Amino acid sequence: MADYNTRIDVMLDLETLSTKPNAAILSMGAVTFDSLWDGSELSDESCRRRECSASFYANVDVDSCLSVGMHVEGRTLAWWLQQSREASEAFKDPAPDHISIVLQRFAGWWTANLGTRADVRVWSHGAGFDIPILVNALEAVGRSVPFKYINHRDTRTLFELAEMSGSGSLYKIESLKNPHPHHALHDAINQARKVQYCFKYLQSIRAVTQLMSGETNQFVGLKPCR
Repeated sequence: MADYNTRIDVMLDLETLSTKPNAAILSMGAVTFDSLWDGSELSDESCRRRECSASFYANVDVDSCLSVGMHVEGRTLAWWLQQSREASEAFKDPAPDHISIVLQRFAGWWTANLGTRADVRVWSHGAGFDIPILVNALEAVGRSVPFKYINHRDTRTLFELAEMSGSGSLYKIESLKNPHPHHALHDAINQARKVQYCFKYLQSIRAVTQLMSGETNQFVGLKPCR
């Protein structure tokens, strides 16, 4: 049941057979989380116990994507053929469903966990991939988008802002490794953890800045001695 008194975010990850906005979807993962860090670390185990998040995962029948006009490109297909056996096996369990059935289930999951909230921030790793592809897929099967466009969030921008990615970074966000790469749910969980770390880091910078400037600080609750 949705709790309207708490901040909530959703991390979305798709595995696809194209990089275009109408890409055919192989699998879809999503996890709810608190981007401002609730004192516990999001993990695969916490998702299994459903302690701090609700998760969604489904594999999609590629032929069903093609039947509604979604796109497959050769170079992406060739890239998948070079990936690990573990990555390809993940698309078999659970058994793939028709894209319309998967999106119907996703809509049910969203309603059960998020209700009709208009303030849910939806994150993806890059602004131009997962979210636009999901929006196009929903429109292709005649379903409404359950989140507002003004709440789209991009991890790559956040990571750069927090100086946690790139060659000059003091702290490498990439050090938070995903043990199961190219698995949509594991990727979503890993990316959500990185967002939590980024916000925690940014809060600590704010705390130090406020402390040095003599402002009362909501994170440390202290003012410098004079």
